[in-house]
Amino acid sequence: MQSAVIIAIATRRIDRQGWTQDAISYNSLVASWSEISRLAAMEQQLETAVQGELVV
Repeated sequence: MQSAVIIAIATRRIDRQGWTQDAISYNSLVASWSEISRLAAMEQQLETAVQGELVV
C-alpha cells in the first residue's frame, strides 16, 4: 500500500513539473534495458568473431 502512495505522489509531481514525456522515455528505456544488453552482447560477439577471421 505504501508503494502505491509513493507512486501516486511521484506521478502527480511529474505531471505538475511537465516531466511526463521524460518519465515515459525513461520508463521505456528501463523496460527495454535487458533486451538492449542482450543485443549489445550479441553484437560484441559477432565483432570478435569477424575480427578473428580477418586476423587469421
